[in-house]
This record gives sequence, structure tokens and C-alpha cells, in this order.
Amino acid sequence: MPVAAEALGGGRLVFTYRANVAGTYQADILLAGRAANPARGTKPTRRGGGGGGGGGGGGGGEQPDQSQPSWLAIGGSPFTVEVLPAATKARACAVRVDSAAVLRAGQPVCVHVDARDRFFNNRVEGGDHLELLMRPVAGAVAVPGQAQLERGEVVDHGDGSYTATITSTVAAAYEVLLQLKPPPPPPAAAADNDGEGGEDGEGGDAPPEGTQRALGRAGGNPLQAAGGLLRRQSQARDAAAARVVREVAAATVRGGRVHILSSLVEVVPLPTDAAACTVAGAGIALARVLQLTSFVIQPRDRHGNVTAEAPHAFSAFLQVEP
Repeated sequence: MPVAAEALGGGRLVFTYRANVAGTYQADILLAGRAANPARGTKPTRRGGGGGGGGGGGGGGEQPDQSQPSWLAIGGSPFTVEVLPAATKARACAVRVDSAAVLRAGQPVCVHVDARDRFFNNRVEGGDHLELLMRPVAGAVAVPGQAQLERGEVVDHGDGSYTATITSTVAAAYEVLLQLKPPPPPPAAAADNDGEGGEDGEGGDAPPEGTQRALGRAGGNPLQAAGGLLRRQSQARDAAAARVVREVAAATVRGGRVHILSSLVEVVPLPTDAAACTVAGAGIALARVLQLTSFVIQPRDRHGNVTAEAPHAFSAFLQVEP
């Protein structure tokens, strides 16, 4: 990895680098020394007088020193540099769903996430704000009003990996969403915004920092400075808009939350539970002699989901109470 050097003045040098692959590196800092001394016992070749005393190379003149400069490590070199991953990028995360596309009511949806940065380096620490949701697909709910938005539980393992689980007991078709929520603003930023005389120019006597730089470049002319500042702000807005368009093309952004996963799952009822079945109708309480009377049985599972059974699955009869 190349490291650029720049003189700071006063004999000091600054070396800068930018790594995009996380890991452990060795930093070698070397100082170029003088040319190595010629081997002992050898003499430099001098220009000959045109005669034969110089042998085959007598007329070639003085040869340059072919020895290479020596490099000496400074004190403490080499150094060990640990390059940590950047912030988590939703579209770079590795997601694994350990659940079938069709589940029984009460079975969990389990999602494993390995967080990565935008260079696909695996994160080595936790702290991301993940949210797992299940919401019913429009028009797919067996009983309108039953299925509601479900929120799951996310376990942060502290090493960049997460396990999210969610369970629904209402039979319906759902969309499973795993979202990366934006981190909360730091307290220092909130304190700066609330205080007086902040750098944003509100409540203070000094102009904003951008305006000060613009005035310096424009030679103190406020009109030129304002025009330049507006142009730069417009360019920054255009660049931000283009960046958002690229992000939306790769991941769905809703309300500041970037979707890591969007998948469909169907929750189907459990087998019919006799204790959960319901019966209704006038014929279950009152009837008249020779008058046709009926009642309706609704099969359900133990979570109350509607099930389907053949008529011969039930047997009904009347008997005279003693």
C-alpha cells in the first residue's frame, strides 16, 4: 500500500495513507542512508593514458559506483497497524434466512446477519440498530383486521453478527423486512444546535464558516462570496441527490431506514383444535317441533385461525336430557 509523504516545515514530515481492506498491517519506516562503501581492497578505475597498461578496459574512463543506497529502519520500526472496518452498509451485509417460505402459525422466522462495510469488510463489533418486521400483504389476510404489524427480537452478538427472530400466530401472507436504522445523533451535535453563537450562524455575530472561507477567496467582496457559496451549495445538493438515487437503486429506503432484506413468507394454520372451534346459530339454543333449525360450526386452530375440515370430520346429534 503506497504511503504519501509531505513536508510540514521545521523538518517534520507527515505520511498519509487510506486503506480499504481491514486487517493487520506492518508499517516499515526507513531512512535512506549513504551509498554503501566499495569492497575493501578494490580501487576505482582511472582514465588511462591511451596505452596498453590499462588492459582491456584501460581506455574506458572512470566507471560509476554501482552500489545501491542502504535503507535503515528508524527507531521502533516496523510498527503494527490495525485497520478496522468502516461503518455498516446495508447492501453489503450478508443475510441468511433459516426458515421455510411456508410456516405453521407460531413457528419463528430466523434471520442471521453478518454486518459489512461498503468495501465488504466484515465488521468486528456490534452496535448497529437493526429492526425485523412482519407486515401482512394487502388483501391476503384470511380474516380482515386480524393480522397486525409484528416486531421481532434482534440479538447483537457483539462481533458484527446478529440474529433476528419473529413469530406470528395469525395465518396470512406476510412481507418480512429487515431494516438498518440510522444511528441517533451524538449528544454533542444536539448541544451545539441548541446553544447560542453556534457555527451555523444562528444567534452569533460571526458569519458561518463557509461564508468566512468564501469571503477570503473573494478578496472580501460579499457579493462574490455569496454567489460562490450559493453555487457550491447547489453543487453539493445535486451531488447529494445523485447519491440518494444510486442508493435507492441498490436498496429500498423508507423513512431513513435502509432495507437489508425484503422477503415474502406465508403463515398457515395449525391442525384444527376441537377446543378452539366455534359454533353459532339459533339451532344451538332453541328449536320448535318439526321446524327445520340449524347451527354453524367454524373449525379453528389453537391460535384462532380459521381452518377447513370436511363435513364428515364432525359428528353432531341430539339426545334427551334425563
